[in-house]
Amino acid sequence: MPKRRSNTQLRDARAELYRGLVRDAAERVFAEHGFARARVAQIAEESGVSIGTIYRVFPGRKPEIYRAIQEHRGTTLIGRTHAIGLEAWQQRGNLLDAMLAGLAALVEFFAAHPDYLRLVLREEKAWGVGPARDTTEQTAMWREGIGGAVMAMRQGIAEGLLVDDDPEAMARAWVAIQ
Repeated sequence: MPKRRSNTQLRDARAELYRGLVRDAAERVFAEHGFARARVAQIAEESGVSIGTIYRVFPGRKPEIYRAIQEHRGTTLIGRTHAIGLEAWQQRGNLLDAMLAGLAALVEFFAAHPDYLRLVLREEKAWGVGPARDTTEQTAMWREGIGGAVMAMRQGIAEGLLVDDDPEAMARAWVAIQ
């Protein structure tokens, strides 16, 4: 019985390694060619794994790989910008400082991950409107990002810093500006 567990653990670890290699390679390929023009063969070549391996670890092919990139990078991006903005808010109690700190974190993240920035810029839809690909994961991530901005706008309205009465429209504009 222990041998079977070891084989399963080894197979799972190998699959996770392949998923990471493919995800990272696909990020570069999507950044260069865009989602629609990118080919699985290009991702295989870039990652150094076979097309069969890609289909084994990403049965949903390109859309599933795209979701994995968004989950990996997007979740980190949103978590980081929210945490830094919240920290600035708690330390300074100033909405503008918190928003600028979050924006600086966004710029730093994209500077550290230029392929992800290029991938995002190649999307067919602006972030303020909604996610480019309406996947469950990306929609949830987008809603979380907008939700944090809506909370900030509501706080600004409550403090008299912002004059608009539609915090969601303001949040979408803020995200689009970013």
